Amino acid sequence: MARMALAYALRLLEQDKTVKLTNYATFLEQFPPEFECEIVENTSWSCVTAWSGGAPTAAVTAAIPAGTRKWRAPLRRALDELRDR
Repeated sequence: MARMALAYALRLLEQDKTVKLTNYATFLEQFPPEFECEIVENTSWSCVTAWSGGAPTAAVTAAIPAGTRKWRAPLRRALDELRDR
């Protein structure tokens, strides 16, 4: 369903001559960043709980059925282990 909505939106945008679709690399070439920021780990509560296997937020619970969230915590641990090595 989401793919169909995206395809429909893209089709509408392509028909609008005032809109120019681009990709992120091209956008960055045209509009280089003016400053750099650093993301502080584990600062977004919803992301921390969703990816660590903790109690999910209401938004996560509503959007993703419980059975399909079980893979996230092991994946997060594996990626953290690879990063640390």
